[in-house]
Amino acid sequence: MSLRTSFFVVFIVIWSSITLHGQDLVFSQYQKSPLLLNPGFAGISPYPIFTLNYRNQWAQFDNAYVSYAGSYNQYFPNARSGIGVQVTSDVQADGIIKQNSLGLYYSYTLEFAGDNYMKLGLGGTFGQTSLDWNRLIFSDQIDRINGPDGTLSSTEVAPNDLSSAYFDISTGFLFYNKKWFIGLGLFHLNTPNTGFSLNTDISSGNPLRYSIHAGYQIDLLDTKGSDTAFIQPMVLFTRQAEFTQLNVGAASQFSSILLGVFYRHSVVQNQDAVIGMIGYQFDLVEVTYSYDYTVSNLSGSGGSHEIGVVFDLEAVLPPRSKLNDCLKLFR
Repeated sequence: MSLRTSFFVVFIVIWSSITLHGQDLVFSQYQKSPLLLNPGFAGISPYPIFTLNYRNQWAQFDNAYVSYAGSYNQYFPNARSGIGVQVTSDVQADGIIKQNSLGLYYSYTLEFAGDNYMKLGLGGTFGQTSLDWNRLIFSDQIDRINGPDGTLSSTEVAPNDLSSAYFDISTGFLFYNKKWFIGLGLFHLNTPNTGFSLNTDISSGNPLRYSIHAGYQIDLLDTKGSDTAFIQPMVLFTRQAEFTQLNVGAASQFSSILLGVFYRHSVVQNQDAVIGMIGYQFDLVEVTYSYDYTVSNLSGSGGSHEIGVVFDLEAVLPPRSKLNDCLKLFR
């Protein structure tokens, strides 16, 4: 039995409850997709910022999880407000499940003494999940000797609707200054139903996800100079229902070169992956690549590849006051 077939069989075991709900998409390069982490990251620069993200998780399993994302982010000083737009496309099990979403985010900035700031964010996301039922293989379609048999029909009954639309509400805050930041993001406040069920009474909706994130910037050069050099230790703790993730490590920038190393652990169950990141910043574009080296029982999965691209228009727009905070890695 091939790895691809094995993956689909495992998928059907998970499906056996006839209810489908997935864990949220979280990029390893969460700094390049901050709106998916916390609505409070809306408006982290007075210049327009556009981002693109690509992730191929468990590459050995033939498109097990392939994810795309894009965003727009900008702060408007006169209104003390920031806005963000986030689009995502998450393709699972080689296209059997697809989830697309459009998120709109707003934040308001409070300024305190000593160059301390707090952003209060609110978001709303419109999404749709679709299921290709005809590509599913159930237990009564698997021969004990030969494996999956396409000539066998299943007694399982498809849901009435193979496309599910939903609206999701999120909120969060981000407190930051020149040296450090800490934030909290809350998603699925209304626990929307993002999956499929033959019996709506047993569907409790997508559970609340909360993310706590913090970092401290250690400057290696005078930040007023033309070059940038710093190291920033960071930590991310995420929990959604029984799924828990702890990501610790550090990222750094030396002039135009970006480097990072992180370790991700599921806390309750087992270690997950070691993440290495490298990138380069051009005048208008920053490109980063990361690889998740799997250290769990899925060590034969081929790891995960991720690419982040950031377009920052600061270099071509009229100069404004220089940003003096520790959020450079997020913009």
